[in-house]
Amino acid sequence: MPTAERSVAPARHDEVVVRETTISILSSLYEPYLREGFDAEHGVPYLWLDRAGYREPAPEDVVLRPFRAVILENRYLQLTILPGLGGRIYECIFKPTGQNIFYHNQVLMPMHWGTLSREQN
Repeated sequence: MPTAERSVAPARHDEVVVRETTISILSSLYEPYLREGFDAEHGVPYLWLDRAGYREPAPEDVVLRPFRAVILENRYLQLTILPGLGGRIYECIFKPTGQNIFYHNQVLMPMHWGTLSREQN
């Protein structure tokens, strides 16, 4: 289960607070299956997942991993961004109710999504 340092004290009406922390999230071990590729059209290297070698993770292949988190907070919202995952928004807490207004997966795993082909993504 994700863990994080959270501040529930309301910010002043016009105040925005930015801070960094570390959160731990369950994550599959996919790094051994990352391969290097090169986009000749744009001249940039990239990593792709070897789907033939990667399989659905067994319970022992899922570990609690620390991620750097940037927290942006005002009077109403607490937004958590994970730079190590491409700057993705991990959660957004509506402070008056304490509810996370976005869905997030309980375990991080590679998915078929993005501009690369299904075999390379």
